[in-house]
Amino acid sequence: MSSGGVVARRRTVGRAVRFVAGLAACVAALGLADCVSFRRTPSTETLVRQEWTQTLADARAATEGSHHAEADRILATFAARHPGIPEATETLYWRGLYRLDAANKTHTASDALQMLDAYLAARPADSVHFPFRPEALVLRRVAAQMEGLGRALAAANRENAARAGTVAPTRDPTVSDVAAKDAEIKALREELERANDELKRIRRRLTTRRP
Repeated sequence: MSSGGVVARRRTVGRAVRFVAGLAACVAALGLADCVSFRRTPSTETLVRQEWTQTLADARAATEGSHHAEADRILATFAARHPGIPEATETLYWRGLYRLDAANKTHTASDALQMLDAYLAARPADSVHFPFRPEALVLRRVAAQMEGLGRALAAANRENAARAGTVAPTRDPTVSDVAAKDAEIKALREELERANDELKRIRRRLTTRRP
């Protein structure tokens, strides 16, 4: 082989080696970039979990500020954005809980019952994604009792309005209305108990004074 052919072959081999080395470097760089991207980019599940944590915080803050309708909207929006996931089902529990807040001037006990019944019906009792079932059952009993008090209060309002010749409220009593009436009844009961205690003390004093 001539010296010119040897030189040409060496040049060809050199170019091939450099091409392969460059290609390997590119592949390695791309692979590293993908790995770095995979490590740094949160998964969809992580992003949803972060959004859920923020949703709960925002709903709690709205409730603490007596903005119950806003809290309800925040939770409902999350559920509509992520239908079918466990957290979307859990929004039903929190909406039912916040609707039972004694300061709630927007929702009725029936509204709370609607959410709690939907939550209890959404998952089997043994589901790992059903952490608030015991609490929901207790809250449902409380809501049912408040609903009964609400009906009694509405009937009393109609009766009082009829006696006074005025128009009774057309809306159902809110949870706040029922809670206020329940507190009033409780205060009357406590006053009656104090009166009974005083009566007992008087009777004891009269008994000890007898000759």
